Amino acid sequence: MSEVIYHCIEGASNKRWSYQKVGTNVLVKWGRCGLSGQELLQTFSSDSEANNFIATKVREKVKKGYKQVTEAQLTKEVQLSKELGWQHKITVTKWGRLRKDRCEILLTREYDDTQFVYVEILNSWTKDKIRLLLSKAESFFVEGVAFEDQTISYSSLRTASSNSLVSAVRNYLRRLSEKIVEIVRTKVGVFGRKLVLAGMESEIAAAALPDSLAGPLMQVAIPEQEVFETVGESESSISREAVCQIAMLGCRKLDL
Repeated sequence: MSEVIYHCIEGASNKRWSYQKVGTNVLVKWGRCGLSGQELLQTFSSDSEANNFIATKVREKVKKGYKQVTEAQLTKEVQLSKELGWQHKITVTKWGRLRKDRCEILLTREYDDTQFVYVEILNSWTKDKIRLLLSKAESFFVEGVAFEDQTISYSSLRTASSNSLVSAVRNYLRRLSEKIVEIVRTKVGVFGRKLVLAGMESEIAAAALPDSLAGPLMQVAIPEQEVFETVGESESSISREAVCQIAMLGCRKLDL
């Protein structure tokens, strides 16, 4: 029997679990994506006993948020974990204008490719957060952050242009936005002029769609859960909130 693989991205998790049945033996493997992991061979006296063990374990894993994936999907997650660091997960992406004279980032509803993307990255091992401010030309680590309404105040900015993690985050967000654009184009089609993620208060302005999609003004609802199921559940290194924020760009891509 070939290996059956499960993957969990609940909360800060990025874990894998699998089983492979050979006769009445079951080889179980588990661990965090990006790390070597562990394995254990379970020996049973009968085929039914082995099957009962598998069924019980699968129920336990599914209840904890594990979902079955292919080997190719797991390979992708392992590679991504190596790029970002196995312990890292992007939890927040927001659009902002930098006001250095006030040590503030003014959050905006609309993405402006001449301005900045604010990114928070959770270290799921230590629970610490790395905060970045990225534009096409600049990269900063942000220190001493405090949120108030639509403003982020900070104590200092530190240049991070040559940092490998920053490069990996840029590449990852750019690839993800390109993937979302293809999904949105499919959902909206040639008649779309305005897109709404159902269940969210925000909406994509008609200007976010290119002229090639010009047509009768209409509103296309895409449920938030559908967006996340299509994109986010195969992307363990980013949260639902961050996926939906990027999806609000519609047919625009992140220019990082």
